[in-house]
Amino acid sequence: MMDILPVISKRLDKIGMIPVEKNRFIRDVSILGSEKSLSVIALKNRLASLGWERDLLDDHTLGLIFVFLEEKGYI
Repeated sequence: MMDILPVISKRLDKIGMIPVEKNRFIRDVSILGSEKSLSVIALKNRLASLGWERDLLDDHTLGLIFVFLEEKGYI
């Protein structure tokens, strides 16, 4: 299986995230996204409450992050 982290990183690069932000963003998504019943909109709202901009996360990037976290055994 291919390493999905570089794909996520490129997507986050395109929206202007620096490396330190990428790690924190993925961590926050993993914590907040552990509640699987949460919709993308609800997850964006929770990320916004932590200070993230609402438009940073799209369905595709969220899916990639979940695949990465599942591969690593984090969720």
